[in-house]
Amino acid sequence: MPYIRQEEVKPITAKAYLLENWEKYDLVDTKEDFIALLNILQACGESIDSLHNVVFNGIEEFIDCINSHGGWETDRDLVDTLFYFCRFFTEQEFIDYILERREDYATQEEYVEAIRREASDADEDFADTQITRTDDGIVRRIWV
Repeated sequence: MPYIRQEEVKPITAKAYLLENWEKYDLVDTKEDFIALLNILQACGESIDSLHNVVFNGIEEFIDCINSHGGWETDRDLVDTLFYFCRFFTEQEFIDYILERREDYATQEEYVEAIRREASDADEDFADTQITRTDDGIVRRIWV
């Protein structure tokens, strides 16, 4: 069941500069993926600098992701790991995602109950999914 993060996240620092210079960071192939990365980092209270610091210093854990082989070799390797556990949605994409899940339930009542149950788990200390509103949309983070 997802945990819906209620506390406010800090704004993305120097966002305009980062977006203007996204290609220079060589972390992803598209600007859309860079925006997704910034929002994922924002949802987790991290930044491009902290991501780079983890790789540069061979740290084996970042945002609850563990690489027990001496850390990540490149910043892109770490970004790939983040994209495996975190997904960014614009608000419309998130609405579409929720509506698509309707197909997983036999009746409208089952679907409504599932959505209510997910939303009501916001007070649990541990959940396998966290939903966080960010500057540009919503980040879904999972633990497996």
